[in-house]
Amino acid sequence: MPNTHIALRSLLLRLAAAVLLVLLFVLATTLPGRRYAPPWSRSADVLESLLVLSVIPLALAVMGVYGQIRTAVS
Repeated sequence: MPNTHIALRSLLLRLAAAVLLVLLFVLATTLPGRRYAPPWSRSADVLESLLVLSVIPLALAVMGVYGQIRTAVS
């Protein structure tokens, strides 16, 4: 029974990834030719900035900085 659960979970994950891939492909091919209202453009700029800033904590975690700080403090 556990193997069935794992197989179903894997199938659902792959299906979600495929749907996301198709959606992103459609957006990538249709969006560049359009003009957008300034609020939408500004929202995209803010979202892009947030995504760029989210890379910093991920990079620190990969480099082990958080573990070193935890060790130094304790």
